[in-house]
Amino acid sequence: QPRPDPMTTIFPLCRQTSTMRLLIALLLLAATAFAFNGKVESGSGAIAQSGQPLRGFNCQYNRVNSYFAQNYASLPAATFDGSASCGRCVSVKCTDDSCSGLPAVTALVVDQCYSCSTSSGLKLSSPAFKTIAGMSSGSISASWEFVSCGSLIQGNPVLTSSDPTNIWWQSLTFSNSRKPLAAVSLNGLPMNLQPWGPWVWSAQGLPLNITSAGQNALILQATDGETLAYTLSNLAEQELDGQFSLNAVSSPSPSPSPGPVPTPTTSTSPSPSPSPSPSPSPSPSPSPSPVASPSPVSSPSPRSSPGMSPSPAASPSPATSPSPVSSPSPRSSPGMSPSPAASPSPATSPSPATSPSPRTSPATSPSPTTSSSPPSGDKATYAKVLENSFFFYDAQRSGRLPADNPVPWRGNSHLNDPVVGGYYDAGDYLKLNFPLGTSLAFLGWGLLEFPAGYDAAGLTARAKASLKWGTDYLVACHVAEDQYIGQIGDPGIDHAFWGRAEEQTGARPAFTWTSAMPASDLASSAASALAAASLVFASDNATYSASLLSHAQRLFDFGARNEGLYSSSYTAVTYVYSSTTYLDDLAFAAGWLYRATKNPSYLTAAQTYLQRAQYSRNYYVNWDGVFPAADMLLKSLGVANSAGVDLDTQLATFRATWQQGQNGVTITPKGLSIPPFGGWGNLRHALNAAFVTAIHAKYNAGTRAADLAYAKRQLDYALGSSGRSFVVGYGTTPPTRAHHRGASCPNLPAACGWDQFNSAAANPQVLYGGLVGGPASSDTDYSDVRSNYQGNEVAIDYNAGFTGTLAGLIQLL
Repeated sequence: QPRPDPMTTIFPLCRQTSTMRLLIALLLLAATAFAFNGKVESGSGAIAQSGQPLRGFNCQYNRVNSYFAQNYASLPAATFDGSASCGRCVSVKCTDDSCSGLPAVTALVVDQCYSCSTSSGLKLSSPAFKTIAGMSSGSISASWEFVSCGSLIQGNPVLTSSDPTNIWWQSLTFSNSRKPLAAVSLNGLPMNLQPWGPWVWSAQGLPLNITSAGQNALILQATDGETLAYTLSNLAEQELDGQFSLNAVSSPSPSPSPGPVPTPTTSTSPSPSPSPSPSPSPSPSPSPSPVASPSPVSSPSPRSSPGMSPSPAASPSPATSPSPVSSPSPRSSPGMSPSPAASPSPATSPSPATSPSPRTSPATSPSPTTSSSPPSGDKATYAKVLENSFFFYDAQRSGRLPADNPVPWRGNSHLNDPVVGGYYDAGDYLKLNFPLGTSLAFLGWGLLEFPAGYDAAGLTARAKASLKWGTDYLVACHVAEDQYIGQIGDPGIDHAFWGRAEEQTGARPAFTWTSAMPASDLASSAASALAAASLVFASDNATYSASLLSHAQRLFDFGARNEGLYSSSYTAVTYVYSSTTYLDDLAFAAGWLYRATKNPSYLTAAQTYLQRAQYSRNYYVNWDGVFPAADMLLKSLGVANSAGVDLDTQLATFRATWQQGQNGVTITPKGLSIPPFGGWGNLRHALNAAFVTAIHAKYNAGTRAADLAYAKRQLDYALGSSGRSFVVGYGTTPPTRAHHRGASCPNLPAACGWDQFNSAAANPQVLYGGLVGGPASSDTDYSDVRSNYQGNEVAIDYNAGFTGTLAGLIQLL
């Protein structure tokens, strides 16, 4: 996310759901009768030029008019109510004798002011402060109240787009609208209001059939039902003809009906809602992570995390079937698509020869635990599921498998990869080091914090073996001092194939980051994993432990020397896990290096990165967001609060976010905490939060009961407390059609291809322990179909926090 100006708050934008925003919108147009008296101060920092985005504030406006680019305000923390305050205006009048005769000023709310001297004080931009005080800086007494922005919002609606040519990922932002929008549709398909900016609407992965021949039908509908319709030749930034009137707002209306619209028109009657479209095509779909676009970047996906991402390159349809290409998997975080930047061409490895086939005779593997009632949540249950989780990691292994491979339908694969080994990311065969690094760090962290849990389950050796399989690969990817292979496989090529890993042929390009390319997040996530693993293996193999620590230190230095996002390079392939922030990764890695070395310089570095991010951080935990994990790591080491790094407050806010449903997190009637990331991989987010919460419980007796209750509630939800299990091979009605290529294939010698993807039958192979993405927006919003890659795919990062939570509850309950 863009960093805010110094007048901003320590807290992030409290994200809201679309429904909440519609309700909020009704309140925004009505001026309140309350007046506030308090100190008003001038705010320092860059003031946007006329017509340019007001970047770096919690409200994250894409664009404002020339008046508001100069006149804006930050509200006191006690008054600022997340995005409910965004879009409001305040009228401020100086009450000091020195201001006699000076006018009031109307300013746009852009942020929260945590440093305001009183609960009723606020900060104004320098031009606004000068209007009421006659000077550009200082502090005065003033009264202020919320007012309608009214005629200060001038001109026709202005459209800005994240990528006018991207049919898979399109986000639109509207400014100069006199009232809030209730619905937007583009080419007959509804767009959804996103949580990372007050007026950012996105397609959520639906192909929009964008044309360049004047056939793009855009419909805007205000909260009172007034509608504007356009036919646009392109979606580049432009002013639209027509503007909303200043009608009084009634109740929100349904979304406008889809379909082509021949000419711009204005209407005051709402159109019916569009019919829900069928399941999204399993094609290379977008990703929503938290990156360069007219809109501000948001937090994590998720694959839809923490950010959204740009559309994949078109992939050829498989010759054997008309089925579309499979999804990009559980990646993508909530943000805008980056503009492709020139990047070095990847080295393409030779096509691998067909690897030895997997065994056809079944071997002994974990048996599913089934029941007709919700799980009891006892330690024996958790131990069984923990065992199954490591079976899932075994099934994701790439390379030459060990003799004790427990997965009967897996064999050696991709032995000609530029770096052999590692883990396949999800239901595909990409090897992606950014999410892998965080996943391995969590596995190592769980072993360090909950050794009694692993010992009680008899799984310490197996957990270490899974961790080492990944860390061996990360070390091998560090091919030179300033060269790190961060990804193997092109998503477009990989997703065009449906079948066994052992039988996949074709190009497997390796993408290498060098000192000339920023990779702070990529290198730091690997450094965190290796530093944590160095502690895990310290007593087992001192030589191996020292090697891991050496690579961790050098990778951290590599990432710290050239700060920036790894996904700003190779944008055509890194979109599947596009990154939105790197200060969290640097802080997390520095914290691990401090724990591993006791060198205070690493502690100073960790605190510095967190201090720099104090105005732009978030409270989500995933491959694209580890701020709460970094806080918890330092707190567990006894680190005290420091300037700009209030660990206690940040962890309290993190806990409230997930346990009480704040900052955009909602809690379903059956107890699942859902972040505002569009429904992609929600169980992953909830169980990552549960994992960090379980660690918090270990170190905080005062909150231990509440923390364990929360972690148990999320874990039991995944295991079936809602009425069905979301863990393959376990419990009542578990997923049987997970989006996973290998599991969908029958035993050899039967063929496997797109017919298996399209089959309604259950997967022939049971992927025991695989956690699927889970419900999208409610307890019942889930379908066990192979094409549901957002809710029914598995991934190594999905199981990371899940695994640690299982071990934690075995130890702590």
